[in-house]
Amino acid sequence: MLDSIRSIYMISDAAGILYNPGVSSSAYFSYQGNRITRRNGGTLPVPNVSGVAGIYSQEVYDTVLYQGNRIILETHTRLNVTVPVNKRELILENGRIVKKIYFSNLSDHKDTAFYFYDAANRISRKELRNSDRTLTQVFTFDQQGNLQSIRSTLQINGQAKPNFVEDESFQHYDNRPNSLKGYWMWDDLYYRSLSRNNFSKYDFLKTYESMNGQSMEAGGNEWTLVPHANGYIDYGR
Repeated sequence: MLDSIRSIYMISDAAGILYNPGVSSSAYFSYQGNRITRRNGGTLPVPNVSGVAGIYSQEVYDTVLYQGNRIILETHTRLNVTVPVNKRELILENGRIVKKIYFSNLSDHKDTAFYFYDAANRISRKELRNSDRTLTQVFTFDQQGNLQSIRSTLQINGQAKPNFVEDESFQHYDNRPNSLKGYWMWDDLYYRSLSRNNFSKYDFLKTYESMNGQSMEAGGNEWTLVPHANGYIDYGR
């Protein structure tokens, strides 16, 4: 079981997160038996006009509650501040997630994600829907069971063209077992949880459509993965 993972290995759509120098930006996990019951380390929202979405803090944590075929994640803080509601309800069928509902008091829209699988029990498509838009993601795997690419399309209701199309690629896999396979409950760990092995290169290209024409954004990351003596990658390093 994983003790911790540093934020540099996480992949998230969340922009504008500040990481304080000298302060741990890792996530730490607590267990009861083989079940995760708590994740310490998360984002404290800071709503303002500066573009900063939040500050990563060890005083923010998620509790994990298991209720039959449902898992409830809820964010809390030990700080004397009011944290916006951040609750996620995961619905499972045959041990795999089929639906995820996001509850928040920062938006009038309740996002719901639906998950679809192929004959090999791998995620093939995910749709994140609310009342005015749908984000569709299509997943591609290789024969070894490693995630190769994701194409995401955001369609706003009533618009002829998608708002954006994003292509993400995952490369340079090792041949070591993936210690993050059971950590799909969190969006910033979901991509890493899907594969048999561990990727060390990630790229994305996002193409936006607007009234002013087309614009593009590209980026990515590359990591040097170091294994534990037990053969698994040390994501806490």
